[in-house]
Amino acid sequence: MNNENAKREKKREEITNAAFRLFMQKGYASTKIVDIANAVNIGKGTVYEYFKSKEDILLDVIINNVNVEFEYLPKKIAEYDSFDDKLRAYIEFELAFSEKFGKYATEVKQLVVEPVDIKLSKDIQKAIFDLIKLEHSVVFDIVEYGMGGHKIRAMNKMLATHFIVGISSTYAAVKCGLPCSLGLPIPPEFVNDIDNYTIDSIIDIIKNGIGA
Repeated sequence: MNNENAKREKKREEITNAAFRLFMQKGYASTKIVDIANAVNIGKGTVYEYFKSKEDILLDVIINNVNVEFEYLPKKIAEYDSFDDKLRAYIEFELAFSEKFGKYATEVKQLVVEPVDIKLSKDIQKAIFDLIKLEHSVVFDIVEYGMGGHKIRAMNKMLATHFIVGISSTYAAVKCGLPCSLGLPIPPEFVNDIDNYTIDSIIDIIKNGIGA
């Protein structure tokens, strides 16, 4: 790589990193190209020399930042031999992901699940969908593993997968205080009890349900 290409690649990375920070702080929808330009101390037009649109920047962010986390997940789960340990490793992943990416962790999934007024290109939708698909595939495998070892009863595997992903994502979001940071009306008694929410309690609910 010659000097000019190296400089260009470095500037592109600076723009992507600045955008990533802004997406986490303000959310994708609220971040404008001019905000990204100001964060890198360049003109708005300069951003367009590297990216065609804000969507292109988002795609770069997903591929170079978020993807890395999800690609590591199957290897992490494979390190464990018991259903409980695999499940714990997945919930710990959700917690670490939420801690690292903040409200952006929730928004990445919502951009596909609940796009609201944001019109995303097929490339962006596919990139985020692939992340969600990988996550569900990993959890589906954990469910199959648990059923095969008679650690959980036979049931609809996909429904069980959605349940585990849902409760784990909610647990991680609440544990990291994301509902409060997003301005959601959370009763004080729930907020004060967050310290008592443990991975063990989530595993217990997943395995034993809430029936008497």
